[in-house]
Amino acid sequence: MSTELHAWANGRHVAVFHSSDEGHVDLEYDADAPQYPLSISLPRDGGWKDEAPAAFLDNLLPDEPSARDVMTDSLHAKSTSTFDLLDGVDATGGLVFSQSDVNPFTTQPLYSPMDESDIVERIRQIRRYGAAWWSNDPHCRYSLAGHQGKFTATRLGGQWFWPNASVPSTHIFKPEPANSPHAADNELAMMNLAELCGLNVPKRANIIFHDAAQDERSYVVARFDRIVADGRIMRLRCEDMLQSMGLGPAVKYDPQAKDCLKLLNTVDASHELAYQWIERLAFNAHTGNCDAHAKNYSLMRGETVTLAPVYDVVCTRFWPRYDQEMAMSIGGERFAENVTPAHWEHLALDNSLDTDRVAAIVNRISKAIYAHMDEAVQGIPVNVADRLREQWEKANRNL
Repeated sequence: MSTELHAWANGRHVAVFHSSDEGHVDLEYDADAPQYPLSISLPRDGGWKDEAPAAFLDNLLPDEPSARDVMTDSLHAKSTSTFDLLDGVDATGGLVFSQSDVNPFTTQPLYSPMDESDIVERIRQIRRYGAAWWSNDPHCRYSLAGHQGKFTATRLGGQWFWPNASVPSTHIFKPEPANSPHAADNELAMMNLAELCGLNVPKRANIIFHDAAQDERSYVVARFDRIVADGRIMRLRCEDMLQSMGLGPAVKYDPQAKDCLKLLNTVDASHELAYQWIERLAFNAHTGNCDAHAKNYSLMRGETVTLAPVYDVVCTRFWPRYDQEMAMSIGGERFAENVTPAHWEHLALDNSLDTDRVAAIVNRISKAIYAHMDEAVQGIPVNVADRLREQWEKANRNL
């Protein structure tokens, strides 16, 4: 007997996932669902890889098993299975899931105010417990992928609210991990620099929150998979590239640039998406972001496919203890300081891209990094700013 997980898009039933007793997950679309699929990896004609439906869902949950364990307790879920953990939570992208075929959306959204003391408490818990911080309360109903501890909230009319199935979250809070000092300033500076380099970046800030005991600070970023119109929050369809490839989070470091480019060229024969993605790859490579794996690039989905804004960009080389090799090699080279124009030419040739255009993109990004690095670190502590500039310059050494 199979278990069902129903998928809803802004209140409309679009598909149902089935899980067999053996654990195999399959998908059935509604006949009147929109013609564009839930994922590139899940075409409407059913021609997907056997593991693609399960992988699509698995990528919506935290990576860490310990986080899933405490998430299970917090949600009072039956198990750590994806079907149980995604039931009724505010997930990434445009879908809400329920094990019941009853619409989880309500006519009148259930707005429950969140005050600053609530936010401060969650920041403290994440600083203390990391990704396994989850609170055992009815408000904590969301899911975010990744290994870093974070939480979501809804901002509407100048007030913070708890998100739920009928109230989509609008912001992600990423308190600074105890094992990564200055992470908030690092990410803010990197996002500032990305915007100054001409990339699409959501609004973000480091914000201080107050309670009676002590102030707490968190990096806060607006969600690009949400839109507010006429006082109503809508979820936008979005998927990371690992979902698009039909692969699970356990292999997020396996896909290389050629795999991402192949994927983009299947949905855009003009190669324009591929050239836009090269901009992001060049930025990550030449700012020392060695953790730019396939889950850190996403696509916005609808009648057309576009690249999502830049997110989760951090100069990982800021911390010497982290891996200094890039998640994706450039022309066979994994150390950014060793990458030359010849490596980028090799990447272009291997992927049937115009070498002159790729060279121009990389040259523009590299020059913009140098031109705007001082502006990007304005307001950042001097010791952090100096370290970031040092790593940015090193990562552009041979261009």
